[in-house]
Amino acid sequence: METNTSTEYWQKGASLLHTDPLGGHDVALPPNVRGYLLAGTQHGGKAGMPRDNGPCVNPRNWHDPMPAVRALLMALDEWVATGRAPPDSRLPRIDDGTLVPAEQVAFPAIPGLIRPYAANDVAPLADWTNLVPAARAYIALVPQVDADGNERAGIRLPDIAAPLGTFAGWNLYTAPYPEGELADRDGTFLAFATTDAERRQSNDPRASMAARYPDNGHADAVRTMAQALLRDRLLLAEDVERLMK
Repeated sequence: METNTSTEYWQKGASLLHTDPLGGHDVALPPNVRGYLLAGTQHGGKAGMPRDNGPCVNPRNWHDPMPAVRALLMALDEWVATGRAPPDSRLPRIDDGTLVPAEQVAFPAIPGLIRPYAANDVAPLADWTNLVPAARAYIALVPQVDADGNERAGIRLPDIAAPLGTFAGWNLYTAPYPEGELADRDGTFLAFATTDAERRQSNDPRASMAARYPDNGHADAVRTMAQALLRDRLLLAEDVERLMK
């Protein structure tokens, strides 16, 4: 059982776990293997992550992937102990358009968003005693996003399925770090406008919080999404309670 955040796709070539080496087609996993993208999360994400910019150009990603990890750990234990199969893999795919080259990711024109120009290269070494990449690189792909800029495939926890903004597994360094390069492990969070007036003033193409969740309906949306994940064994009952709090 393999779980990866969005960061692993942008920086570590995680797509190559389930595509051919040249990124041309999906590869079927063996029946005793599962793979999961934890949509919109960053490497090392957990509860209480910082929300400031830190060394990055965009505010950092605070989305906690661990509720899904806990549920999958329980499913893995049950798989070994009783033979009950875990949830099916949830991965972005080439054949349905949810896994694409970095330049084809359809990020919305969010005010102030600075997007990466590429994912990290992934290349074999021609000579392991001389760290020069081989002439031909592997082709790593990244998850496609929806109209809000949130990843379409994978396990979409309520922070993504009933979002407060756009979460990404990448961010970019600002000086004095290597300016414009992908930040090591840090992701991005860009909040939605609170009202329609605020959205129009900033020319934000994403719907405002008021339009998405009338009558303060965000909690209802979270509950609906959490219950669906609970039924699919991708969330534990105790974590549904935590999310609602």
